[in-house]
Amino acid sequence: MQVSYDVGWGNTLFIRGEGCGLNWDKGIPLKYDEKKAYWYWDCKAEKPIEFKLLINDETWSEGENFVLNPGKTKKIKPSFL
Repeated sequence: MQVSYDVGWGNTLFIRGEGCGLNWDKGIPLKYDEKKAYWYWDCKAEKPIEFKLLINDETWSEGENFVLNPGKTKKIKPSFL
């Protein structure tokens, strides 16, 4: 998964969901690739993963949950209030 979103200096994107070690109660921080300017999270999933993104594990992304299918790379552009 690759996420294009400028969270601002000192902020981090997190992921919460179900599947591949995720849960809805506590997020996992995404990693940032400075050269390519995107956030990413990798997982070897066997089933589809349903998830949401959060800024600093507090502010939820708007809209429906995202779904990531096994073996696929998904490019995401979330929106936040």
